[in-house]
Amino acid sequence: MASPSRHLVSRLESNLVRWGIGGSERLHRRCIVLASLTSTLFLTRSSFLALVLPRARQLLDAQVQDVDELATKALGVLGFGGLVLALLVGARDDLRPYWWVPAVLLIVASVLLLATVWPQQELDSGPDPGPFYERFGAETRLVASEQMLAHLVSAFDDNAPKVARRTGLFNAGFVFLLFGLIGSLVVVFVS
Repeated sequence: MASPSRHLVSRLESNLVRWGIGGSERLHRRCIVLASLTSTLFLTRSSFLALVLPRARQLLDAQVQDVDELATKALGVLGFGGLVLALLVGARDDLRPYWWVPAVLLIVASVLLLATVWPQQELDSGPDPGPFYERFGAETRLVASEQMLAHLVSAFDDNAPKVARRTGLFNAGFVFLLFGLIGSLVVVFVS
């Protein structure tokens, strides 16, 4: 891919500021890359919005889908951790006195993985069509598109801390589960 000229990038960045389309720096950079791929030196506001709006919608949908997939993974890993914990507790009489160490690690992992999926925090998936139409239905297509892009960028930015929190909880829970599994294996083979 050819690198866009500095002139084109600076012009697009200034247009973003001039048009009042705020949001995350990451989304702006992606918009600039998309716009540079069109090899158009001068984009109108409407052609820029037509180019960027579907991509912003895709990014937001992908963000929501990623969180749903993370919750599914967390439940699967939680079930596996529960199985190993049940096996440890069931065989505690046959194991050395340190069987409880991996059990504690597995319980901590279970709590962290459960916190990944509960309480369920609603992610913002963009504006509701009904209220959005009531508010901007009488406006021009350009104004409505600008507002839609602003809402999508805002939703993406508002969701980012929630996604980061859930991902961090899942990663921590998975690490504790791994240590619990390793500890379980050590206890079983040493016994």
